[in-house]
Amino acid sequence: MLKYSAEDLLKIEKFGQKSLDEVLESLQRRLGITLPTSNKIPDAKVSPNQASITTNRTLKASLQGLKLIRQARRERGLAIDHSIWLEEASKIICPEEKWKYQRLAVSIGTWKRFLAGKGVKSQYFKAFCQVLQLDWEEVVKDSPIHKESLELSSDLVSGRSLTINASPQGLNKIREAREEKGWAINNEIWLEEASKILEPEKSWESPSFAVSIGTWKRFLAGKKVKSQYFKAFCQVLQLDWE
Repeated sequence: MLKYSAEDLLKIEKFGQKSLDEVLESLQRRLGITLPTSNKIPDAKVSPNQASITTNRTLKASLQGLKLIRQARRERGLAIDHSIWLEEASKIICPEEKWKYQRLAVSIGTWKRFLAGKGVKSQYFKAFCQVLQLDWEEVVKDSPIHKESLELSSDLVSGRSLTINASPQGLNKIREAREEKGWAINNEIWLEEASKILEPEKSWESPSFAVSIGTWKRFLAGKKVKSQYFKAFCQVLQLDWE
C-alpha cells in the first residue's frame, strides 16, 4: 500500500473518499505514516541560494539549534502532539493542497524526529523551521559546544577517567528535560540513546548497552559519573553539559 498515493487508491473500484479517509487516518494514527496525495509531491519552497540543495538531503539541528527550537515551540504554547504543527508545515510544503489532519504532507514521527535533533529530509526540516519562525541555517549551525559534545568517547580513547556531577541548578534542568521527554526513569530508551552517542557504529539493543541503569540513576541523583557518560546523557536530554 505504501507504494500508492491517495490519488492511486481512489482509482480502485468501490474504494471511495470515506474509505480513503479511514485508511489515511489509521496509517497516521497507528504508524505515523502519511501517503502522498499523488506520486509527485512538490518540494518545500526554498530561496534561490538554496535551490542547489537536493530534497533528499537530510538536516538536523545542532545543540544550539535545539535550544532555539524548544524556545520557539514554547512561545507558541501548543502541545507537541497538536496537529497544527503538521498542518502548517504541510501548507508550506504543498501550498496548493487543502490539508486536514487525516491527510497531511508530513507525519508526527518526522516532527518528533526534528524536535529530538535527528535527521529529517531537508524540505521537512525547513518547513518546520518556517512554522517556528526560525532561520533554518541558524538551527543547523554548529557551535563550539556542539562540536565538543560530539567527541564524547575521547576520554575512553585517551584513558582518562574524569568524573562530573550536576550542580543543584543543573539537576533542576535535568528533571525538567526528563519530564518533557515523557519517558519513565527505568525505560531502556535512555540507555539505548546514550549508547548510540557513545558508540554510534554499533547496533544497540536490550539487555546490552554501553552504559548501565545504575550510572543513569547516579547521573539523575547528582552523583559523579564518568565524563563521557555525563555528556551523553546531557545530549539525550538536549542539554548543554557545561
